[in-house]
Amino acid sequence: AAIIAPSLYLFAWGFPKLVDHVIMPVIEVIERSLTKTEIGVIVVIGATLLPIPLLTKLPPIWLAAIVFDFWSAFIQIEIAAVLSIITFWIGKRWLQRYARRFLRRY
Repeated sequence: AAIIAPSLYLFAWGFPKLVDHVIMPVIEVIERSLTKTEIGVIVVIGATLLPIPLLTKLPPIWLAAIVFDFWSAFIQIEIAAVLSIITFWIGKRWLQRYARRFLRRY
């Protein structure tokens, strides 16, 4: 309890400052320098390249939810999830065959 209370206080004090002073200015710069289409492509690619279940897709979801409306962000993340599942399936299905053939030869 002696460690949890100060940690919660530090999180409650530090997280809003992090959002206000670091994350929001970065998102504002991104919004000014890129079009919505480019941001959408970056979000989908970013979420697709993180297919590991233990690695969260929170940063692309957060960016999409701030820049776009909720449903557009939801659709983008769902597309990215489907793409990551498809790439995993392709890798498991076909690349495994080629890897086995290669290992049999050597």
